[in-house]
Amino acid sequence: MGVNSYFLRDASQAALPTSSTQILPASSARSFLLLENTDATNGIWVNLTGGPAAPRGSGCIFLPSGGGSASRIVFNAGCPANAITAISLVATTSLTVIDNGVA
Repeated sequence: MGVNSYFLRDASQAALPTSSTQILPASSARSFLLLENTDATNGIWVNLTGGPAAPRGSGCIFLPSGGGSASRIVFNAGCPANAITAISLVATTSLTVIDNGVA
């Protein structure tokens, strides 16, 4: 996959559990990343540092529910090369992941 190739990740990110889950492997090739919480009601915590995701955990950021710009993180420069983990607050939550890192 070339640097200018972007792809939507598969269904493994469509239903985040309530335990920390790796959603992307580490990739030094990543130069674009979009994470969007598209769930209507449940929030998501994302850890961009390679560590486990946890509510209010070190290195974690919160993506509120609802989709749209308030529920999205986009990197088109300075993308994290670490593995990325996420955790849902309740049941399973929908997360859209688009990047150009390794498949």
